[in-house]
Amino acid sequence: MVKFNSTSQFSNENNFFMGARYTYVPTSMNADGSAWGIRKKVWKFKDGDIETTAETALWVARTLEENITLLDTCTFVCIPASDAERHEMRYCQFAKDVCKATGMANAYSHIKVEGSRLAIHENKICKSISSVKTIKFDKKYFNGRKVVIFDDVVTKGASLNAFVDHLEELGAEVIGAIFLAKTAAAE
Repeated sequence: MVKFNSTSQFSNENNFFMGARYTYVPTSMNADGSAWGIRKKVWKFKDGDIETTAETALWVARTLEENITLLDTCTFVCIPASDAERHEMRYCQFAKDVCKATGMANAYSHIKVEGSRLAIHENKICKSISSVKTIKFDKKYFNGRKVVIFDDVVTKGASLNAFVDHLEELGAEVIGAIFLAKTAAAE
């Protein structure tokens, strides 16, 4: 299981490669000019901007090639977006570009974001109802594969932890994770 000691340390107990290009300052915190520029880059990537997607794919490919050996024996897996439309817009071409540059297998077509269900979320102030995605995995595909995970933004690692756990249950070995940005720790 992956655990972050803190977002500023950005380490994990499994000691596999983890990297992020930017530090993302969330909208709940004040940001200066460079932080606003990073916010806009992250938002453009999330919106499927072609130029930002291509630039990010090149950075991911170079960074993985510098840090992980035998990439051509690995599978590239993106943590799904909140719904099928966003997932396709954000990751379909991006995953193709990363895999073309690195020789990794592309798991994009082996994970489907389907439908949604309502979920009740409670916090200190109130309860809210929101839509939650349903993710379907091609279970046989992941068995025995070495995988590298991508997510656009990592904060505390909860999505990453759940995703790693599920892939490991399917028989995959996670050897790395890479992110466009990691969220800055509140001060």
